[in-house]
Amino acid sequence: MKLLYQIKLTLIGVALTLIQTNGNAQENNSTLVDSVRTMKVSNKYLLIPIKNGSPMRKLLMHVGKEEFRNIEVELATSDIDFYAWIDISNYIGNTIKITTESKLEAIKGIALIKNEPSLPDEGFYKESYRLQVHYSPKVGWVNDPNGLFYYKGDWHLFYQHIPYGQKWGNMSWGHAVSNDLVHWQELPPALHSKKDMPGYAYSGSAIVDWKNHSSLGINGEPPLLLYFSATHTANGHEQWLAYSNDKGRTWKLYGKNPIVPNLGEGDRDPKVIWDETRKEFVLFIFL
Repeated sequence: MKLLYQIKLTLIGVALTLIQTNGNAQENNSTLVDSVRTMKVSNKYLLIPIKNGSPMRKLLMHVGKEEFRNIEVELATSDIDFYAWIDISNYIGNTIKITTESKLEAIKGIALIKNEPSLPDEGFYKESYRLQVHYSPKVGWVNDPNGLFYYKGDWHLFYQHIPYGQKWGNMSWGHAVSNDLVHWQELPPALHSKKDMPGYAYSGSAIVDWKNHSSLGINGEPPLLLYFSATHTANGHEQWLAYSNDKGRTWKLYGKNPIVPNLGEGDRDPKVIWDETRKEFVLFIFL
């Protein structure tokens, strides 16, 4: 009986903590009910608290019926190592919904997510071992460069990126631009996991479709094309296409993906060129 009594006290203490957390969230124009956090967006950045080594927690993010993120992160509950960030400036004035697992630690973690006008001052690029000439993103895991091209004053660099921490998962296409190949501006990920893009965005290539052979350009401007491997589709790896009509600041998935269906286990990393002699695109792929 004594043991049962102690367990009841512990659970009551947890409930009080969550109620208090919920109250704080409501003061910041948001609510937390069970495993769902709703928040009216008033600032540019969504800051997600990360603790290296914490269990991976699934986060689904919606604005209305649109799912704009489907990720797993090492969600912090108290001792925060750093904040991962998502640019949600397109949703200012709207209410977003963040859903996680029905587990106590996950619920405590989403209560710590913040909406702020700027990124926290965490000494970016002043760290002892931070590269000062070679490009690196502010946070997260980075690997091979993917699409590289020049268009209207900008050198574009895309790269394999896990923007939410160091643990494997959430493979995205990071994106940065430069006008001199030395000083770089980090942009939001060009490709990332969400409802209409299952799985991860593996390596690939990018081109400027100067003559609009794809018919994806508008207003006389050539489209920018990203070719990549989409993983975890219903048929395994597939080759997909995304494109931009605003100098690479936002990206849309091609409406008839996949452009190449699954060809076998592990097919990936499409390299696409335009063959002027044959007047056709040619795609090379790793099998």
